[in-house]
Amino acid sequence: MYRGAFFILVFLGIAFTWLVEWRSDISHAVEIKESREALGKLQSTLTANQIENASALGYLKGKLDQPRQPADFSALGDAIARSNAQLIANEQKRISDKDLSAHAIDFAKRMRAFETAMKSAEDAQIYPPANLSSAQLQDFYKNRGAAMAAFYERATEQFRSQFLGEAVNLRNQMEQRLKDKGQPLPPHEAYKMIAFDGALAGPSPISDAADYLEALARRLTQPK
Repeated sequence: MYRGAFFILVFLGIAFTWLVEWRSDISHAVEIKESREALGKLQSTLTANQIENASALGYLKGKLDQPRQPADFSALGDAIARSNAQLIANEQKRISDKDLSAHAIDFAKRMRAFETAMKSAEDAQIYPPANLSSAQLQDFYKNRGAAMAAFYERATEQFRSQFLGEAVNLRNQMEQRLKDKGQPLPPHEAYKMIAFDGALAGPSPISDAADYLEALARRLTQPK
């Protein structure tokens, strides 16, 4: 009888342990699924907003390009960034540290890709095409200053509408989470962080901001 009771207790103990682990696995899987769904929702929402903002930006650009109406793309870019800010912040708060870190690293890569494409386009504004005649070359250099100014204006408005709002909120979210954990922020130089203010001055302002976001993201998932 005692031996039978012993085996029954052993069996019940094994069954109970398996049940607890099974429920834990299910709970963890649900948590991962919810985090991924939140991340996917954030990306889908941002994509939709970027398309909508791009359409609005094109419409307003056409209006502002009419004669005697000066274009103020700086104010327009700031308004678009602010309109996205609260939505992005609310969605990012629902994401786990691990998923937020992965999203920030991917976002930093896209920021660098944008700057690389911008630099390539910038070269076309600086250097004349091959095989230009003397008259065409003269016209190129004559108009280069105005073309460069227009190019930087377009690049800045595009960065602000597509990247600025999310970049600022990713930075704020990760900095706050690190502070809540009692972890120090990664070292950074303030003069290299101007892209977070919507300015693109300097040799690589977007990449500098992207590097800081990635440093925050990697520190966020490091053990204390």
